[in-house]
Amino acid sequence: MTCSQENIAEFINKIKASPWFKDTIIVVSSDHLAMKNTAWDYLNKQDRSNLFFVIRGDKPDEQDVLAVKRNTMDNGATVLDMLGGDNFIGLGRSSLSGQSLSEVFLNMKEKVLAWKPDIIRLWNFPKEIKNFSIDTQKNMIAFSGSHFRLPLLLRVSDNRVEPLPESEYSAPLRYQLADFAPRDNFVWVDRCYKMAQQWSPNLALSTDWCVSQGQLGGEQKVQHVDKTQWNGKTEFKDTVIDMVRYKGNVDSLKTVDNDIRYKADSFIFNVAGAPEEVKSFSGISRPEAWAAGPTPSLARR
Repeated sequence: MTCSQENIAEFINKIKASPWFKDTIIVVSSDHLAMKNTAWDYLNKQDRSNLFFVIRGDKPDEQDVLAVKRNTMDNGATVLDMLGGDNFIGLGRSSLSGQSLSEVFLNMKEKVLAWKPDIIRLWNFPKEIKNFSIDTQKNMIAFSGSHFRLPLLLRVSDNRVEPLPESEYSAPLRYQLADFAPRDNFVWVDRCYKMAQQWSPNLALSTDWCVSQGQLGGEQKVQHVDKTQWNGKTEFKDTVIDMVRYKGNVDSLKTVDNDIRYKADSFIFNVAGAPEEVKSFSGISRPEAWAAGPTPSLARR
């Protein structure tokens, strides 16, 4: 972390020393906390304050501190205001000439969560999913005139489909699914081994695409995507919700990768976990999404 601060300071000083600084605005802003590293557990226990400051080339000596209540959604609007544009973007308001919604609403977090359905509608997502198709060459799913990249988790309710993608900045889809309510309908398209461990053991070592759907407290169905162009349809059954089954599914979905066990006589590097006979292990790296090539295995000793 200390090295990062030095590198950032060096970069900022390089910009300030250039002839273009007078026409430049430097923005320094918090991103996420830290990736899962040796400092992550310690950092997560500390109080966090988001960082945001601006160095303006047209006002290089200005050192004003605006002690106003604001949120990170205001950052973009503030910079846009400095550039001569509007002083608002979506829910963000410029701290220079506007009033943050965090000042208007003392319970801003609860407000944003309550507005979530309306915000999602701005993206013009489909309101229903009945039939869908999966293209395994392009890694895409299509339904109701929209296309989404795989893997993808969908929360499906009356007149609403909420897409939950997976990225380096979001939790794996199985962890996101674990937060669903017992009766929430879901469609989950992912690599088979990620869902098959609990719902379809015969596919537990497959890295093909699979589709699971149902409710965590009801029934779940897993289908193997075995064609380049694969067509499916949603089949949500109105079943009795079993809270014991729900808790078991949630616990299983939250299992840490290294605690997963499968039936095999060697390590399989491109799926999570280890053979059943292995009590613990460390130092194994899984294939990255950008890599390609044959899948190696490591025999147990």
